[in-house]
Amino acid sequence: MRGGETPFTAYTALEKPPTVRSGTIAALAAVSLIAGLANGFNATLLEGAIPRLWQAGVISSTWQAGTLAAALSLGGLSGSIACTQLSFYLSRRAIVCFGEATIMTGAALFAAAPSFAQVLVGRVLCGVGVGICGLSKPLIVSELAPAHLRGVLVSLFAVGQSVGLNVFYVVDFALPPATVEWAWRVLVALGASPALVVVLLALLTPASAYWDVAPV
Repeated sequence: MRGGETPFTAYTALEKPPTVRSGTIAALAAVSLIAGLANGFNATLLEGAIPRLWQAGVISSTWQAGTLAAALSLGGLSGSIACTQLSFYLSRRAIVCFGEATIMTGAALFAAAPSFAQVLVGRVLCGVGVGICGLSKPLIVSELAPAHLRGVLVSLFAVGQSVGLNVFYVVDFALPPATVEWAWRVLVALGASPALVVVLLALLTPASAYWDVAPV
């Protein structure tokens, strides 16, 4: 730590923590649930997208299909590592917004892709955003939530993931068959919509009471 400083909170252990408004609690619950939904949706996305990409001629080999399937995890690894450093330099809200912006950018590149190369880049970027948000969103919820609700609010992230899986299957079923070329683009683009909602909700939450000191 720089100059012997240590991380501190806005209040000491002997002081009464600040009161959290009910509106803030509702926003935190929504952030956790929708963030989990987005992760669940995007993690399952390729189950519907790959057959459609084959049909559209964007994917032409099993090697490309396998590489695309691994892209989210590879990007997620990079995003998770990056988030551990970003948390020292950016506010919690800024990290969440940055991660969601990365997901939206990746989804936009993926949905508009004319070739496999752009599809792959978009999917990797989505993974980076998912890796960043996978750490930052539970972090901001846990730091802002009152102690007696912290476990419940953070657990909504996992509940949202299960909901997101099922939402994906419903959306994939409702879309036209793989022979309709634009359908896969709509499926991919829908994965970015929860990210926009999370950004708006994050901006409604107060600043975290916890502040980290940057490493030397």
